[in-house]
Amino acid sequence: MISNELLSQVRRLDQADKFRLMQFLITELANEAGLELETDEQIAADEALWDAQFAATPESRLDALVTSVEAEIQAGKSRPMFNDRGVFNEP
Repeated sequence: MISNELLSQVRRLDQADKFRLMQFLITELANEAGLELETDEQIAADEALWDAQFAATPESRLDALVTSVEAEIQAGKSRPMFNDRGVFNEP
């Protein structure tokens, strides 16, 4: 259980320290669960790979993809990922 004293101390932290605290807590939870978090460098490498793959895709393929998605939407074969309140729509 979190004490009122601890919550009071957290409230007094500036925003940067609150972010550092959140990062620490998320890392601790991941470690306890046996999960490995991506580093900033891994995330940057993944994004660079995505950017390169996207840039190398011919525009005609992207146009075809858009056309097929629009056809599925028009045919009622798809639905929004999130509802009007921003909650994920379960499959």
